[in-house]
Amino acid sequence: MEAVSNHQNIFLKTRFCTYYEALNLSGKIFQIGSQEKFAREVEVLCKLTNSNVMVPLAYILTVDSVHLIYEHAYKGTVSDLLHGGKSDVIDWPSRYSIALGVAQGLTFLHGCTQPVLLLDLSTRTIHLKSTNEPQIGDIELYKIIDPS
Repeated sequence: MEAVSNHQNIFLKTRFCTYYEALNLSGKIFQIGSQEKFAREVEVLCKLTNSNVMVPLAYILTVDSVHLIYEHAYKGTVSDLLHGGKSDVIDWPSRYSIALGVAQGLTFLHGCTQPVLLLDLSTRTIHLKSTNEPQIGDIELYKIIDPS
């Protein structure tokens, strides 16, 4: 881990990973990827505490991918509710409750110490735990604004 502690060994930085060049005892060069930024951003996302914001319960990090685990939204999305083909018509009090919940979620996200910017808020990204419990989902980690 000596290679990771020396910033001169950095040869590539991406959005979530810093790659270091490391030399083993036999002289072979390897690359070491550090997921520190990803881990910090997941930590920030997991600390969001608002009933109108979907936050991951856990994550799985593999060599090829990252999977975030969320609580299941039993009613689907607002898009499903509006265009799902069910004969149920959503009443006005439920529509108001959804709009109010989304507004409260946005107010929370924009007021965080590290504000979260949403570029794709739509009926497909608003998940419903129940008809009266909307949650803003699909928060992309790199949209967390670093104030520094």
